[in-house]
Amino acid sequence: KALPEKLDTQMGEFGKNFSGGQIRRISIARTLLQNTPILIWDEPSTGLEEALMEKIWENCETDFKNKTVIIITHDEKWLAKMRLVLPL
Repeated sequence: KALPEKLDTQMGEFGKNFSGGQIRRISIARTLLQNTPILIWDEPSTGLEEALMEKIWENCETDFKNKTVIIITHDEKWLAKMRLVLPL
């Protein structure tokens, strides 16, 4: 909400105008706004505080029940939330 053009704000080359956590939050918001049946997130919690990621997950859980959500992570807390885990 604080960005000059909300989610349409240009992030600059390699996101130079934002912190890593801001880039991650914007990316998550953009994927959720696309309303696609499949989401693929690679290490979504990187650069975010644990409490914030928990809140994001809780807010999205209802919507995720109608989607295929693929999360690539090494984070044990995320793995514990998954219905199916495919180890490499």
